[in-house]
Amino acid sequence: TTSTAAPGPSPASRTSRLVDMAAHSSPLVVATVVAIAVGQPIGWIAFLFPVGPLVVTGIAAGIRDAAPRGARSLVAFTFVAAIVVGGGWLLTGVGDLWAPLALLFPFGLLAFIAGLVNFVLVITSRVGRAWRGWAFDYPWIPDRVARLVGLPDGWEE
Repeated sequence: TTSTAAPGPSPASRTSRLVDMAAHSSPLVVATVVAIAVGQPIGWIAFLFPVGPLVVTGIAAGIRDAAPRGARSLVAFTFVAAIVVGGGWLLTGVGDLWAPLALLFPFGLLAFIAGLVNFVLVITSRVGRAWRGWAFDYPWIPDRVARLVGLPDGWEE
């Protein structure tokens, strides 16, 4: 039989869980800080999603000599989310370049909105999982992207 109970907390220390939470919340933090600095939420900010996890992981690796748990799948997920959300934002404006491309506007808007909502919900839930010490299991990561960031075939973190 299979158990439907939530996985138990890991033996990770409180400091380790805080570093995990910082890594997994960093894409939202970077996007928010850049949106405030620019003065408005602009779609190209989505292309900066991977910056936060890369910075936090680099700092953690330098200080603790270990990456936060789930960091590679987080980076892979943020790359995919950046392409979907940022690409959707770009598609909403291609009608300005050539009028027949305006037909792509609804698809771009759908990709942008659905991708952004999915991104925020998944990141928020993974921060909660980091606090509890649970597994991360990021969705929507194609095998090629997983291999790009060094995740093996059939990976699980």
